[in-house]
Amino acid sequence: MDGTNDGASRIDPVQIPSTSRGSIPASANAALARLAHCSRLIPRCPGGRRSGFHSAIPTIAAVPLNPIAHHPPGPHRSTRAAYSSSGSASALSSRPIGTRRPPIPRIDAHIHAFPERLALAVRGRLDSAGRLTSSPHLPEIAAEVQATGFDRGWILPYAHRAGVAESLNEWVAAEVTRYAWLVPGSSFHPDDEAFPALVKHAFTDLGLRVVKLHCSVGAYSPADPRLRPLWAAAASEGVPILIHVGQNSPGNTDASELDALGPVLDAHPRLNIVLAHTGHPTIEAALSLMSRHDNLYADVTPVWLNEIKVTPATLEAHTGRF
Repeated sequence: MDGTNDGASRIDPVQIPSTSRGSIPASANAALARLAHCSRLIPRCPGGRRSGFHSAIPTIAAVPLNPIAHHPPGPHRSTRAAYSSSGSASALSSRPIGTRRPPIPRIDAHIHAFPERLALAVRGRLDSAGRLTSSPHLPEIAAEVQATGFDRGWILPYAHRAGVAESLNEWVAAEVTRYAWLVPGSSFHPDDEAFPALVKHAFTDLGLRVVKLHCSVGAYSPADPRLRPLWAAAASEGVPILIHVGQNSPGNTDASELDALGPVLDAHPRLNIVLAHTGHPTIEAALSLMSRHDNLYADVTPVWLNEIKVTPATLEAHTGRF
């Protein structure tokens, strides 16, 4: 399966099965500095409420929405990102006169959450560095997703070293699936010897429907050949992968680092990759890569408090990709 071309198609809607309770990982003290340094906790969200470990700017609808396609729609609010996924003026004019446009779900596709012990440790690191943070508790994060007008939220743990992916993924399966409006995510680290088995366990046994890879925290590149089983499995199972490529402080991306994604996207045209933060600050390079690969998407989540500057013209040029 590694490195093979798996034929172009889009992901089919999937279900999120219920799972049994998993174990909770211990705090990884040796890696907490890297974890806290690159975690982004946004202090404010729409309406002035404080958010949990998630974005103040929604990333909506165009990214493969299959993990949430089976859920009924909830309340909606108009946003720039919602417009970008709804199509151009010409698309709107094609509807019969007098018909309503279907509501567009508002999805925060970039929420970090961890087991409480690890979350508190990360928060302590951030607070000591002067970063304004909010509640690390999953129930409060889940409530914020609804309170701020989002219909769904992708819960994204990330494995910062070997030996933590399995317990993180099992925690997500046990805890996050209690909330129907949250989409449970998984994470992996290429240093794990049982990497292919961990991927299979997350997708098949736990039913986790999205992946987060944090290259800067985990200190690896998407070009790492040990990731090939993940690319192949995610393409086969229809699981999108949100990836933070940048290795620079505080999680910034160089244009050269984006180059590693090209061969992956070419080898697996059915694999849908979401580029975190639109490759900030090398946004033009990211847009160029998106122009060459129609299975590459992007989110507009800030890096810390640095807003991703994407113009309406860019959204129009890449309709359905943000």
